[in-house]
Amino acid sequence: MAKGKGYQKIEQQLKESGKRVKAFCEDRGITPNQYYYLRKKQSKEKESKFEQLIPVSNGPDSGIRILYPNGVQLELYGEISISQIRRLLDARI
Repeated sequence: MAKGKGYQKIEQQLKESGKRVKAFCEDRGITPNQYYYLRKKQSKEKESKFEQLIPVSNGPDSGIRILYPNGVQLELYGEISISQIRRLLDARI
């Protein structure tokens, strides 16, 4: 099953059942804690890994600034490969 698909399926079934989480989970043999864990995990996966990617100039050098949701700012100057940038954008800082 693809990432997130399990939770999406459970969430859809919950909505269609019209039941409260506790009763729904009991019917399916899972605990409410497992349901809420999946929901929290899914919401974290949906979060953006970075907020902004901004071109910057510092005299003769140019580069980029990556702003992460937790407030960390990373400035890179000089030659930077696309693969290096991609790894930084995917990093969970």
